[in-house]
Amino acid sequence: MDSKNKWGIAIDNNYGAFLLGANINIGKDNDDWHCYICVYLGFKTLIVGRDMFPNVED
Repeated sequence: MDSKNKWGIAIDNNYGAFLLGANINIGKDNDDWHCYICVYLGFKTLIVGRDMFPNVED
């Protein structure tokens, strides 16, 4: 399966957990670098970073 790195922003829910803080995640998978910054804002998490998504052809 081909894959492509993409930058993006997402907001996720923290069901049942009130979280405050931030962290940075950096890693490498199949020669592709991934980097995320997660900012915890109570019951929501703001995620900004680079991820690997499968190429989908229409």
